[in-house]
Amino acid sequence: MKRTLPLVVALIGALIALPLLAEEARKSEAPKPVKPQDSPLVAAAKRSNRLGKKPTSKVVITDATLKTAGENAHVTSTDHQAAIDMPKGPVKPTPEMVAAEQAAAKRKADEEAAAKKKAEEAKKLRGVRTAVRAVEEQNADGEGAEGVDNLPEDYQGRPEDLQPPPPPL
Repeated sequence: MKRTLPLVVALIGALIALPLLAEEARKSEAPKPVKPQDSPLVAAAKRSNRLGKKPTSKVVITDATLKTAGENAHVTSTDHQAAIDMPKGPVKPTPEMVAAEQAAAKRKADEEAAAKKKAEEAKKLRGVRTAVRAVEEQNADGEGAEGVDNLPEDYQGRPEDLQPPPPPL
């Protein structure tokens, strides 16, 4: 028993200490900080390797460069501006303007053709109705005009279609 008691205490102490050591090991294995990715524009600037170089012969004019230039900086201006030569005469229409005019003319012609066709159909219909009335007046007793009385108001057939049916045999 003398030997087992220290052994049991050592085992219990090891069991208690083991999770603590494992947590400490996890803390040391913490994920490395992720370096933020550069934007495509910043990455391209870094690849061009212009960060440490001096500017070439091109000078960018800013307020700072004007202040440092001192007396060598010259600004030129004029007292009057020369007249601008404007073209005289009518301006030629652009291709878009020509296309728009042609489209408008075509649309107008189509509308006129549709209106003319509608007027012709209305004229035919009036002629058909006049012919029907004439047939009805001729046959006041109703002979030979049986199908003509039942014409719809918007009948658009040809006058030849209105011939009375042949007499029964």
